Amino acid sequence: MSETPAVGPRPNEDTPATRARATHLFHTDGERVWRAFSDFGGIAAWHPLIAASHLEEVPVATGHAAPTVRLLRTVDGAVIREELLERDERRRTLGYRFLDSPFPVSDYRATVVVAAPHGPDGGCEVTWTAQFVPHDPATAESLRRTFCDDVFHTGLRALQDHLG
Repeated sequence: MSETPAVGPRPNEDTPATRARATHLFHTDGERVWRAFSDFGGIAAWHPLIAASHLEEVPVATGHAAPTVRLLRTVDGAVIREELLERDERRRTLGYRFLDSPFPVSDYRATVVVAAPHGPDGGCEVTWTAQFVPHDPATAESLRRTFCDDVFHTGLRALQDHLG
């Protein structure tokens, strides 16, 4: 896959957004799960598709805070840049968007929510969602499955194993 800018004008303004969603019940303390997700640059420690990740040094514009941008290298060598849009410690919500990606999509925005303790074991429920516009509407379902199954479900299962 070649890198595709993930922002900017849509290839087809009439193409509807596609949504991908995965949910996982963790039998692990929700605070531990939240710490893993809220460490925005640390995803390579637990996601098996990410070979390396780190936060970029982003210059600060006068009067503005520097954005938080992570650079990911996948196990197959692709490069993804994502910008943190929201990190709400109280609600345990994290939102981010693609800046650059090998995926043929635009307007990609994802959210992770680590719900309050769930069940008698004090675990939690994590919901990872994304919304994006495929460059080719015919690929919408395939891309939805890629994000839902290959990225989100794979990552959530791996995080469960990582946390023990």
